[in-house]
Amino acid sequence: MIDENDILRKIVDNQRLELKYQPGFGSWTYHIKMPGTAGIKGTWRSMKVIGKVDDYIVNEINLAPRKDEDKIISINKDIRNAINKTGGVTVNVTLYLLDWYDTEKDIRDVQESLLTTHSEV
Repeated sequence: MIDENDILRKIVDNQRLELKYQPGFGSWTYHIKMPGTAGIKGTWRSMKVIGKVDDYIVNEINLAPRKDEDKIISINKDIRNAINKTGGVTVNVTLYLLDWYDTEKDIRDVQESLLTTHSEV
């Protein structure tokens, strides 16, 4: 079990966040804003996360780079169908930011921990 001494950087810890619906926003029509992430610097594809949205495991999805704003993740149709939710509702989110120095073992340990914990939905 992973605890507060996580190797990977946890950026969202079991928080209830709104699944937003924003028509005309391209791939980001359905998205979740990650509070407290405005200070994370990086470019598209350089900021990837693993974690959970409700009890759905997400693996290496991109954080959208937004200058001086909290980052967002896109919630595609597969994820929305799996969690049976749509825009305007809240979801439970836990995310870890992947970094260049994270080992495959560290990532696997976090993924295994995510499989054994359930979101408080």
